[in-house]
Amino acid sequence: MSFTFDMNGFTEIEMMLLSNADAAEKYTEPMLMAGAKVLADAHNDAFRKMAFTNRSTGDLVGSSAPGKVRPLVRGKGYAIAVYPHGNQTHGNERKGNRKIVRNATVAFQIEYGTANMPARPWRDNADAKAADAVQAAMAEIWDNVSYGGGGVDNLDFWGGGWF
Repeated sequence: MSFTFDMNGFTEIEMMLLSNADAAEKYTEPMLMAGAKVLADAHNDAFRKMAFTNRSTGDLVGSSAPGKVRPLVRGKGYAIAVYPHGNQTHGNERKGNRKIVRNATVAFQIEYGTANMPARPWRDNADAKAADAVQAAMAEIWDNVSYGGGGVDNLDFWGGGWF
């Protein structure tokens, strides 16, 4: 039994893969930002749907936002953090015991609970509900870049209110 192996066409495939690798490097940040924006919206929707107590300052609602795209420690990829930004104050101003608390700390305490408060897992639920939408937002950017859509500039990404 014998067969022949034809190498015709591999040059074109190699060029396509290399151009996609260049596009992946170039458009990593816009893709991650698109997905992070969708995830931040899901987190903020989860905060809006929660029933807060009369002790709530209201600062947590709408505070979740994407951070900066940063290279991973070992240089093998990039990551972006989506978490509640900003601070809020707690305590009684009359008694002089106001203190500043990070929104990320408050969100962590709500997610996992404290000794005096049961856990209300808002983040896990929001992440699970938004997973398909996050992937779709990132895939839209990638499809436009890798399949000849003209690049990410045609999506009105930078001026379209994504940030």
